[in-house]
Amino acid sequence: MKFDFVRAIHKLYHERRLVIIITLVMAIIGVFMALNSEKIYNSTVVLAPELTNNNRVSESFGSLTAMFGIDLNRMSNHNVDAIFPEMYPLVVTSPDFVVSLWNCPVTLSDGKVKSYFEHFTQDQFTPIWAYPSKWISSMGKDDEEFENIGINDTLPDTRFFSTRLENIFYLMARNIMCEVSKDNGLISITVCDNDPLVACAMADTVQKKLQAYITNYRTQKARFDFDYTTKLVNDARVEYLDAQRAAANFADANISVFKQKVIIERDILQNEFQIKYNTYNALSQQQQNAKALIGANTPVYTIIRHSSVANQASSTPRSLLVIMYAFTGFILAIVWILFGRDYLHSFIDQYKAIDEE
Repeated sequence: MKFDFVRAIHKLYHERRLVIIITLVMAIIGVFMALNSEKIYNSTVVLAPELTNNNRVSESFGSLTAMFGIDLNRMSNHNVDAIFPEMYPLVVTSPDFVVSLWNCPVTLSDGKVKSYFEHFTQDQFTPIWAYPSKWISSMGKDDEEFENIGINDTLPDTRFFSTRLENIFYLMARNIMCEVSKDNGLISITVCDNDPLVACAMADTVQKKLQAYITNYRTQKARFDFDYTTKLVNDARVEYLDAQRAAANFADANISVFKQKVIIERDILQNEFQIKYNTYNALSQQQQNAKALIGANTPVYTIIRHSSVANQASSTPRSLLVIMYAFTGFILAIVWILFGRDYLHSFIDQYKAIDEE
C-alpha cells in the first residue's frame, strides 16, 4: 500500500485543531512533571591505582630486606587478591559501606551542617504524587521505632534493618556509583545529590573510605603477622636478657672456682643464653619482614580528577522536559489522525460484523 503524502498533509491541516489541543495538553503535563522533578548534581573523583604485580615486589624493598636474609619476592608469590578492582562497585554499594557514611558530617549550600543520613531523609524533594504514600507510611509502627542518625551517632547493625532503614539504604546506594575502566584501570567514583556541596563532599568521603577499605584488606595479614611477631620478640627479649643475667651472675659468683661441675654448669648457662639470643635474633628478622610487607602491600592511588562542586544539574533540564512532552504529544496526534483513528474504526466495524453474524 502506497502512502499518499499530499493526502496526509491535507488531513493533518484539516485536523490541525486536534493536533494543537493534544500538543498543548502534553505540554501542560510536561510543565507539571518539570515542576515536580528534582534537580540532581553529580560530583566525580577519578583515581589511578598503582599497577602492582603480586609476583614482584619493588627492588628497593628486596634490596633492603636481602641484608636480613629475607626474600620478599618469594614470599609475595603466594599473595592473591580476593577483592580485585572489578569488585569495587560491589564494595561501595554494600550495606556496611553505605551505612558507614550515615553519620558523616556534610555542609549544605545554605550553611547548615547535618549528618548525611539527616540530609538524605529530611532534605529530599517530594513530588506531589508521593505525598499520599508518604503520609500513609508516616502512620505506620515502623516510623515510631525510627530514630534519626546524627553526626558521630552509633550506626545500626546492618543485619537487623527495619523496613524503613532498608529502603533508605537502597535509595542511598543508587546515588553512589563506582566504575572501573577495563582499558586503563581508572576508578571513577560518582555521587549524586540534590545539593552540589553535599555531592562534592560525599564523593571525597567515598573515595577515602574505599582507599582505607582496600588498604586495610591488603595489609591485614601483614599487620597481623607484625603484631604477633612483635609479641614474640618482646617475650624472647625478656627470656634472652634473663638468660644473659643468669649466666653473668653464675660466672661472677664462681670466678675463682675451677671445679669441673662449675665449668659444666657455666657452659650450660652460656648455651641457654646463646639459644635465647639466636631465637630473639630470628624473631627480630621476622618482625622486620612483616613490617616491610605492610609497606609493600599498601596500595597507592593517584587522584587524576578531584571532586568539584557542579554548577549545572546533571538531571534533564525542566525546559527540555516540557519540550519533550510537547513533541511527544505532537507525534501522538499525528499517529492518531493518520493511523490510529482509522484502525480503531475498522476494528469496531469488524467486531460489529462478527457480532451480527
